Amino acid sequence: YTGTQTLEIAWIRFTNVATGCYSIAEVHLETYLPPKTTLHTLTVCDNNNDGYFEVDLLAEKERYVLNYQDYFIYSFYTSEQDALKGAIENAITNPKDYQLANVQDRVWVRVESIVGCASVVPITFNAGVKLQLQQYGPFIIDDVCDINNDGVEVINLTRFENVILSGST
Repeated sequence: YTGTQTLEIAWIRFTNVATGCYSIAEVHLETYLPPKTTLHTLTVCDNNNDGYFEVDLLAEKERYVLNYQDYFIYSFYTSEQDALKGAIENAITNPKDYQLANVQDRVWVRVESIVGCASVVPITFNAGVKLQLQQYGPFIIDDVCDINNDGVEVINLTRFENVILSGST
């Protein structure tokens, strides 16, 4: 028998070899595809200037595999050996809020199906480039009136964008 779908129904005949009596039953066959990982690079930023790059390793989990399935299980490791072994005691415990100290470091993702088929691939990192602000102000806003006298008014700050970012890309 060769299945062609992930969920199939097969009718099976069960025969008692001693008596020759048989039963026929419907059997549901469910197959789970093994993950096929692919190399992936994440761009990361040190947004709060603390020397660490903030990374959500789960944010792009669909891109770590060529055949994404909802039932895949993801774990992340700082060593390839631990990832290959599935050493869950050494897995990164905070993949949504991982602190990367150096963009040259690698993290390995282990993607596993619910029946235990696994594939491991490294994740590489690129440092994102921050915009360098050229002007911090102050910026005079003298052409806006509080029309409703409620202390609130909408101001379009994009008019200062060219001054703030002059020369930045």
